[in-house]
Amino acid sequence: MNLRPPFYIYRKVRIVRLIDGDTVVVDLEIDVGFGTKITTRETVRIAGLNAPEVVGASRDAGLAAKAWLADALAREGGSLRMLSAQRDKYGRRLAVFMTSIVLPLRSGDLEVYLDDEFAGLWAQTINAEMVRSGRAVEYWGEGPKT
Repeated sequence: MNLRPPFYIYRKVRIVRLIDGDTVVVDLEIDVGFGTKITTRETVRIAGLNAPEVVGASRDAGLAAKAWLADALAREGGSLRMLSAQRDKYGRRLAVFMTSIVLPLRSGDLEVYLDDEFAGLWAQTINAEMVRSGRAVEYWGEGPKT
């Protein structure tokens, strides 16, 4: 899964809680200048994938996806880097969560291309790792959520 801009606003975030396997609540710190920072709480939809729901017939698979995501986020120490620029039809920010590994060269299919200030670096993403693990399917908002 190669994710390219418009996912371009880079922020460090702190994970507050997981709603399910593809939606989290984060605290987002914004530097507004003059030494002033504000923190806002946002509901974030993980871009490019769909995880099973945690209710109904898919409950067991949904809880497994949520647990997998919790483990992946815990490996990052509870705070990580997020690329985002868009919102979905429910007002949730769509985001790519990068792991701490940033590579100067492309490395397989678990990466995102970082443009602008990152000068062509590639980073692994939790989004792509989740699809590769089988806990979610690739989904971009069109067609059936298989």
